[in-house]
Amino acid sequence: MRRRRSTLCLVVAALLTGATARAGGPRFRALDVVVDAGTRPLAAYQIELTYDRKAISLVGLEGGDPPFAEAPYYDPRGLTAGRVVVASFTLDRSPPRSAVRVARVHLAERTDGAGEITARVTVAGTVGGARIPASLRLIPYEEGGGR
Repeated sequence: MRRRRSTLCLVVAALLTGATARAGGPRFRALDVVVDAGTRPLAAYQIELTYDRKAISLVGLEGGDPPFAEAPYYDPRGLTAGRVVVASFTLDRSPPRSAVRVARVHLAERTDGAGEITARVTVAGTVGGARIPASLRLIPYEEGGGR
């Protein structure tokens, strides 16, 4: 159900992008969420995204690169609450040891870029469940231009 809702949000956002851009409506954009655990294998992560809900709406979350290609887990209520916790894990025996795109977040800005979205890693884990340090970056996604 969560993944269907996410896909539906993405389809609606894609359909509205052209119409609302011409009508002076919200600006739609996407950000790649990249987690970097350095040389340690990243098997699990939990991040927190916070944003001004008066200026920004999250319209969807999709997966990243393997092994985090499936949509991450999150509470759909967080898409409009100003804060959403996003998490995923892999049982892959050889998870990535460098920066990996774990998700892509789609958002609609209702103001002229006045809204801000911030992110932080709340926990990251390696094979076996040991906590590891990790950093996080939000990178603007440009369709057709790659990451």
